[in-house]
Amino acid sequence: MTLKSHVNDPASSYEAASRHERKADSNRAQVMAAVKNRPGISTFDVGVITGLGQVETNRRLTDLKNAGLVTYGSLERATNGHRYSRVFPAVPREPQGTQEKLL
Repeated sequence: MTLKSHVNDPASSYEAASRHERKADSNRAQVMAAVKNRPGISTFDVGVITGLGQVETNRRLTDLKNAGLVTYGSLERATNGHRYSRVFPAVPREPQGTQEKLL
C-alpha cells in the first residue's frame, strides 16, 4: 500500500511518507496477525497487543479495511465510556460466476 500525500504538500512530506512506507507495511502485518489470531478483538486491544498505540493501530486498521482485509462489528461502549469496535478478518469474496459453477 502506498502512503498518501496531498498535492500541495512540500517535498519533505513525500520524503517522509516514503521513509515510513516500510514501517507501515510491518505495522499492517502485525495488526492483521492480531486480528486473525483473535477475531472480534477490540480496536483498543489490537493497539495493546501490537504495542503500536492507538493512532498507528487505527491508521493501519483503516488501510486494511480499505483493502478489504478486515471488517468492523458494531460500535460498543466500554465501562469507562469510551467507544470502540470489534474487528474481524474479512470473508473472502468468491469471484463472479463461481456460484453458478457450484450449482
